[in-house]
Amino acid sequence: MVRTPFLEETLASTSERPATACREIRGSTVTAPDFTEYQWDFLERGSVLLVTLSGPANLRLMDPENFAAFQDGAEYDFHGGMARKAPYRLKVPQSGPWFLAIDLTGLSVRGARHAVSVEPPQKLVERRS
Repeated sequence: MVRTPFLEETLASTSERPATACREIRGSTVTAPDFTEYQWDFLERGSVLLVTLSGPANLRLMDPENFAAFQDGAEYDFHGGMARKAPYRLKVPQSGPWFLAIDLTGLSVRGARHAVSVEPPQKLVERRS
């Protein structure tokens, strides 16, 4: 199985929208060697996934094509990396369907509790003088 190396990265976007209340999606526990999958039919560009973890875990945000490749053990691209601190923020790079895989591959931990919430994109506020 070919795995893409994990890189810690911060995703940036020029799209900012007004802050609104977070929407809790769900929580669960992942144990090695499994992964937990979150799926959204549509997330708007600039939305932020706020991932709360009880310990380190690998986070991979993927579009449907790359998620299918991930499941098949083929080469794939993702946004995210190894999260050491919670909350971990992932910005959605473009509007559309998305998958988030959380796993413990390469980590010396037995399990991690996690929860994911979605913050809508923020809108730029025009200032007038």
